[in-house]
Amino acid sequence: MRLKKVVLLISVFWVVVFCICQGTWAEVSIRDFRGKEVVLEEPAHRIISLYTAHTESLYFLGAQENLIAVSTSCDFPPEVALKKIVDYRSDPEKAIALKPDAVLVRDYVVTNYPRFVEALEGVGIPVIDLNPEHLADLDDYFAALGAITGLSGQARELSESFHQEITKIVAKISNIPPEQRKKVFFESVAKDYKTVTPGTLVDELIALAGGINVASSARPVRSGSRIAAFGIERLLSLADEIDVYIAQRGVMNRVTRKSILERPELRSLRAVKEGRVYVVDEAIVSRPGPRLSWGLEELARMLYPEIFEDLKEFAFPEAISRAVAAQAVVWGLGIPLYVPTKKDFKTEGYVAGKCEDLSWSDSFSRYVETLIHTGAAVPEQKEGKFFFHPDQPLTRVELARWLYILLDFEVENGDFPVLVDINSLSRADQTAVLVTVASGIFDGLISGKHFEPYRPLTGEELVKILERAREKGRRGFFFER
Repeated sequence: MRLKKVVLLISVFWVVVFCICQGTWAEVSIRDFRGKEVVLEEPAHRIISLYTAHTESLYFLGAQENLIAVSTSCDFPPEVALKKIVDYRSDPEKAIALKPDAVLVRDYVVTNYPRFVEALEGVGIPVIDLNPEHLADLDDYFAALGAITGLSGQARELSESFHQEITKIVAKISNIPPEQRKKVFFESVAKDYKTVTPGTLVDELIALAGGINVASSARPVRSGSRIAAFGIERLLSLADEIDVYIAQRGVMNRVTRKSILERPELRSLRAVKEGRVYVVDEAIVSRPGPRLSWGLEELARMLYPEIFEDLKEFAFPEAISRAVAAQAVVWGLGIPLYVPTKKDFKTEGYVAGKCEDLSWSDSFSRYVETLIHTGAAVPEQKEGKFFFHPDQPLTRVELARWLYILLDFEVENGDFPVLVDINSLSRADQTAVLVTVASGIFDGLISGKHFEPYRPLTGEELVKILERAREKGRRGFFFER
């Protein structure tokens, strides 16, 4: 009998680890989402993960060496592109031949591909069904993965860091009065204007981000589904109430902000009239794992961009590193976060995840990768490898280059300044410096005719420049108020 939606994972999962002979071996007992007790003689050293959330979480846990194969849909982090692929839709012999100690699945696989599961269990391979559905489930979910891999300490650390990230974001919007909270419609599937089922992950994230889900009365398209029916008629009946329209982009909903704005049936929506239409990647809002904190931040930035444009936390007197500056620029200019996929990681040249000195697990790396994706920040290529130098201070010429690429500045009458110390720069960098200086965003920082292109910027200087850049530069693809 299935236990779906009867109780939270806190009562679905129970993990008991018996340490014997001072840790020389340990027996792991997991009661999974089916209510089935799965016993491993010791932590699993060879794991097949057949769900994207399991794969990501195992990497965040530091268990990537235990991971011998993943599903076709697993697309993060970059190293996952090197893993062997197992498809639960096909013959189970490939999975069996890899001789895994455990195969991790979600409820969808158990329900829709029972023969695959039965074949593995029939030859003695443990199959563990983990299916976290709510934010409250994640602590037990991480604990279960920690027990399975023998990394319980790391699992506790992962839970702590996840909660810290969530708390920081919630704190930023905590002072917004209830009557000023934005009303949101979240599109999960464009066809028939389906939304998310109330109480599921996205709905929880919207509330944490300070939003009010106008589709809170929607009902799932079928029992247990995270997708809910809504329809264009009900949507239009709320046209004057919807402050922000957010669509989930993924395999089931291949949309762009432009395509949504061009839908004639949505022209009467307040959010469309005001240009408050955004697209968020499903990987960071619907996939239960550590990157949900990224999704929460992205939703909060969509709802309240002005809060994240207030960069006082970056306005320190010391030099600002390129990594920290990347976050300040993404926040300050409202640049949508870029979420790469496995296809990007396999593409020739630099697309994402290929800098030798950037780790995907570092909190700032997502901002750096976003700037690289826009073309503003260009990694150094040396002996066939790429480097960003995240700890080096940001220089004036680098910021001029970033802003020149990101924003469109107008220079009246071609009135460019005379700067005597930029002749050694490339033609592209000279243009970036001249245009940005002529726009006035470096006012007060330049002495005479000297730009001092390689002078490090302080956090205070960067914040002042970004504030002016928002006023003087035109934006086309950012979070617009």
